[in-house]
Amino acid sequence: MGAGFGMLIVETISKIRRAYFVQKKPIKVICRELHVSRKVVRKVIRTEATEFRYERSAQPLPKLGPWVAALDALLLGNEGKPARERLTLIRVFEELAGQGYDGSYDAVRRYAKAWAKDRGAVTAPASQRTGPACSAGPAPETSAQPHQTEDICGSCSAKRQAAGKSPGSAHAHAYATGG
Repeated sequence: MGAGFGMLIVETISKIRRAYFVQKKPIKVICRELHVSRKVVRKVIRTEATEFRYERSAQPLPKLGPWVAALDALLLGNEGKPARERLTLIRVFEELAGQGYDGSYDAVRRYAKAWAKDRGAVTAPASQRTGPACSAGPAPETSAQPHQTEDICGSCSAKRQAAGKSPGSAHAHAYATGG
């Protein structure tokens, strides 16, 4: 009947208020029935809030702290690049790790997200392809160039699936194999 461990949801708050104000049950009985502490019941009864949430005011940066300047430089340099040349956040993290950073990717991601909120977009989407841009037009000729291989374009395949057509009939793009 309770809301689960560690989480006070709107449904439980309304049950507590109903039990106390309408049914006139004592706090001790409400605690027993809903499996919540007396402290929680008192908090719900005394306030008009319908939701209780904890939000950290400042994110500590224990490992990232000394690397903020380097990360800012990477993000700023990345922001100035054209969209196709921008690094994804994982690549930004790898660049920072290459310079000696030994913290987590998540710390870099959180910092970059806050940085982006203040300044604008900083990274390319993770699904960005490195091949030529697809214009959904005819595929480039691949048989005339020896060291290339064909690959079905994922974006065209997805568009065809959304249109109800078979994905296998999407056109192919040529990608250099470097050989």
